[in-house]
Amino acid sequence: MTTSASMIPILSAPHFGVGAPARGWFRRLEDEALHNEVLNRCAIDMLGYEPWIVGFARNGAERLEKVLDGVTWYAVGLAVPLVLQKYLSKGYEKALAEHFKLPQAKGLVDVPLEWLSRHKLQDASHVALLAERWEAAPHQVEALAKRVLRTKIAIVGVDMLFLISQGALYFWGRNWLTEKMTKKKGFAGELNKTTDTQRQDSNTMYDKHRKRNQLLSGLAWAVGVLGLPSIMLGTLLPKHSSRVLESLKKHVIPMLNYHNTIYMSKWVMLWSTIFNYNIMGYLAARSPNEKREHIVKQSILDVMFYGGDLVFAGLAGRWFQRKHKEQLNGLNLFNKTRWGLPYERPLKDLMKDPIVEKAMANGDKALPALVD
Repeated sequence: MTTSASMIPILSAPHFGVGAPARGWFRRLEDEALHNEVLNRCAIDMLGYEPWIVGFARNGAERLEKVLDGVTWYAVGLAVPLVLQKYLSKGYEKALAEHFKLPQAKGLVDVPLEWLSRHKLQDASHVALLAERWEAAPHQVEALAKRVLRTKIAIVGVDMLFLISQGALYFWGRNWLTEKMTKKKGFAGELNKTTDTQRQDSNTMYDKHRKRNQLLSGLAWAVGVLGLPSIMLGTLLPKHSSRVLESLKKHVIPMLNYHNTIYMSKWVMLWSTIFNYNIMGYLAARSPNEKREHIVKQSILDVMFYGGDLVFAGLAGRWFQRKHKEQLNGLNLFNKTRWGLPYERPLKDLMKDPIVEKAMANGDKALPALVD
């Protein structure tokens, strides 16, 4: 995000939109739908994934596994860290305000990650902007920014700890529970379609590699929990910059910003999905058929969830742009990949477009309202 003066009214708007007053509960709901990607994931899971994955289970044991997967994800992986972060972040904001003798605590942590990098804090105009936002003295900004950054990284760490632990515990615990309940070993989806003799080879290979795969699961857990926070700190706080670090700060770090401080971005969620579900599920698979099924299912789900919405939004933007070409005055509503495929142009980016800013400066509300 830019730190220019033109950004200030946009950031203070209800959802980085045109700056109009919020229109009650509907506007707040619209804000959550646009930016809260955890809420989006929950809605997609509850309406488009869980009913079908449970309903089409091939037997009772597999159905129980799928139900436990959803319950543990919502309870252990999502609800617990959200509750913790909500109260911890509020408590930490209050402690920061008291320590630095600031007039208010609310919103101290809710600033973009890229605003807190070491090199940004060497820019006097940027320090002045943060001082104004936090209502702090300029000499307090650097120390305050470091503490805010640690808080934001800790929130990421808490999310990764719970989410990736949920994946590891669920998959290996699922295998143990199914075997205890059914008195049969093997992939739950095959239990009512194969005999013990038919599953013998798969069970032998599973038992042979179980300890190795559990060790690899532990390694994946450590990399998943510690890796992303370490990458973020290594990108934002190095003493010496480089082209790679600058590119990461410009293109990657903004994608990791949370909504309202505690709701993770889709790309942080992708990191957790890779380590808490994709890798863990593959390592804990009990047969070659379960491995193939897991790879196919997760490949389709991940592509559609993490990339599909960008493409569909880009196609919708292209259609809308063609339909309202004259009203948009040359405003481009979508981006293109190097292969020419349209993908989403974020609303925040649209509202910073010179065409929209000029219309707003001239008091023309028609174009911003059309975009909004």
